[in-house]
Formats: sequence, C-alpha cells, structure tokens
Amino acid sequence: MDIQSYLTAYEDALNAAQATDQTALNQQRRTAQSRNASTANASGLLYSGVPQALNIQYDTATYYPAWAKNFQNYATTRDRITQNMLQMYNQLRYYDEATKNIQAENAALGK
Repeated sequence: MDIQSYLTAYEDALNAAQATDQTALNQQRRTAQSRNASTANASGLLYSGVPQALNIQYDTATYYPAWAKNFQNYATTRDRITQNMLQMYNQLRYYDEATKNIQAENAALGK
C-alpha cells in the first residue's frame, strides 16, 4: 500500500487543473485590460490614467475575488482528497491486520 504515489498523482492532476483555470483568469484579465485601453483610446483618454483606473477597478471587483475563489476551491479539494486517502489507508491497514489475525488463529487451530 503506497499512499504517497496516489497522493502525488492527485496533486499533479489538481495542479494541472488549477494552472489551466489560472491561465483562463489571466486571459480574461488581459482581455479586460485591452478593452479598457481601446475604449480609452477611442475616447482620446489613453494617457489620462482612465485605463489604469479601470484596470484597478476590474482587478479588485473581478480578478482578485475569482483568483481567491480558485485558490480556495483547489485547497479545499486537496484537503478532502488527502483526508479521504488517509482514511482509506487506515481502513486497509485495519482489514489487513484483521485478516492476518484470522489467518494466524486458523493456523493455530490447525485449519
């Protein structure tokens, strides 16, 4: 019973999924920043500080909350998987020990 290999496989899969989600969030952020710059440029306000203010507004209202939620979701998932794997490992150890005890008793009885 090698629980570490299972935990490592789950961790690798979760890291890949989290990286994919983070990449999508970063792309949405870049799209919003580009849209803010284009809108400001169309209005003749590209160098006025308006795009930066809009970017800050987007980051604080949308990007950072989404990033925190993404991080929390994966942290919770990691914790649940680890706890479940440890519980399964302990149950398997218990049943292995019980099986060995039964086999030893049967051997002692001559069965």
